Amino acid sequence: EEIKMLAVEVTTENQSGQDVTKEYTDLKSRLKNLEEMIDQLQQIMDEAYKTEDVLRVYDELTRRTEEAEVIRGQIRYYEEAAAYSKISVTLIQFEEEEPPEPIEPVTVEGWRPLEVLRDAAQNLVDFLQAFVDFMIWFVVSFIPKLLIVGSPFIIGFLLWRKQRKPKKAGKTLKMDDKEELAT
Repeated sequence: EEIKMLAVEVTTENQSGQDVTKEYTDLKSRLKNLEEMIDQLQQIMDEAYKTEDVLRVYDELTRRTEEAEVIRGQIRYYEEAAAYSKISVTLIQFEEEEPPEPIEPVTVEGWRPLEVLRDAAQNLVDFLQAFVDFMIWFVVSFIPKLLIVGSPFIIGFLLWRKQRKPKKAGKTLKMDDKEELAT
């Protein structure tokens, strides 16, 4: 309104906006509920003593923490978007009686670097979560199975190697004996 008061004549005016109050409030509520759930899951995990229970609670805790981080990112996006409102003013000074047709400014819409950053960060978190999940499965499940299946082969190899050493030593002594006898 203050800018319009400075003008001699306002030929066109365009205002746009988006009310995100409902979404913002909903996100805040969901985040509060998730944080309470995360606290409860952490208490359950602290009290759990079976490996199976700990892994199950850890998996759920990881999922809920990831959900909370996504919601925090959305809340930050809304807060930053609200903090950086945009006002564009085009001033035209006419020297002729008939004003020329105004030239529309070039606008680039659709590019939102904060969303791209959030998506890239989410992708990294998803990758790291999948990698940690793989390592947990590998250490907890695959290595013991490999040891169970491979232990007979390892034991057999060690026994075979142990039996082979005395025979070699015996042959060496016999060769030395033959050399002593020959001299």
